[in-house]
Amino acid sequence: MPAGIQGIMQRESARITNQADSRLLHKAADTLSNTNPTPKMPQLDHLIFLVPHALLTSLPPSLTYPFTITPGGTHVDGLTENKLIILPSGTYIELIAFVPEAPPPRSPHWWADKRSGWIDWALTSPGGSADVQHVRERLAGLDAGVGYAPPVAGGRTRPDGVGVRWEVTFPTGAARGAVPFWCHDVTPREG
Repeated sequence: MPAGIQGIMQRESARITNQADSRLLHKAADTLSNTNPTPKMPQLDHLIFLVPHALLTSLPPSLTYPFTITPGGTHVDGLTENKLIILPSGTYIELIAFVPEAPPPRSPHWWADKRSGWIDWALTSPGGSADVQHVRERLAGLDAGVGYAPPVAGGRTRPDGVGVRWEVTFPTGAARGAVPFWCHDVTPREG
C-alpha cells in the first residue's frame, strides 16, 4: 500500500478510535442485552474509507494484491459509488468516492467536504431494526448526549444490474463518525 494512503488510514483509524465514546457502545450493548431475552450483541458491519474517484477506478496493486476487491456499484442517489474489501467474517471495508459527473450539491452526505480517509463506521445486529429501536428507546431516557434517528432506506445497483437494499440508522446529537451508525441488510448479503 502506498505510504501516503497507509499513513492516512493509520491517522484516521487512530482519530476515529480516539473519538469513539466507548461508554455509548457499552450502553448500546447493555441495552441490547437488557431488553431482549436472548442477547443480540452488535457487531462491526463495515468501515468506510473515502478515496478520490480516480483512485477508486484504478486501485494500486499494493491494495489489490493482498485483497479481493468486489465491485460495489453506484448508490441510489447517483452521487457516490464504491468497491468493497470483504473480510472472512463478513465485515467489509467500503472504499467510496464521489462520482465526478454527479451534479452538486453533495450536501446530502455529511462528509461531502472531508478529505480522503476513514469517514464512518457501522454496526449491525441479528435483530435488525428492532434491536436499534430498543437502543433508541433506552438512549432517550438517558443523558447520553446522543440518540439515533429513525431508519432510512438505502441502496445501490451492482455492476451486474442487481439491486442491493439496506436500512441505516444514523446518530443524532454527536459528531458523525465519532459514534457508529447502524446498517441492516434488506436484501440477502452475498458471499
